[in-house]
Amino acid sequence: MSHDRNVQRVRLCERLVKEAYWVNETSFWKPDPQNRSHIARSGKIQDTEDGLSEFPHVILNQARVHDFISISCAIRRRVWSRIIRARWLT
Repeated sequence: MSHDRNVQRVRLCERLVKEAYWVNETSFWKPDPQNRSHIARSGKIQDTEDGLSEFPHVILNQARVHDFISISCAIRRRVWSRIIRARWLT
């Protein structure tokens, strides 16, 4: 059972990382010198240093996180109900 859970966790992580927005750089903005009613990018930098962390800086919508949790709970309920029914019938 432990191996199956680890496989499920890896699959979930892969889906999360694939679906998330990867933050690679940060941009800075200021009023456009030619037209003060507009903004212009004044610079950009790398978000994090290379090799700083093994984990990527990603953003995932909170509603999507709730979806993943709901799906996971629904799957667990179905699995447990099958196990309980199988034990009850034997």
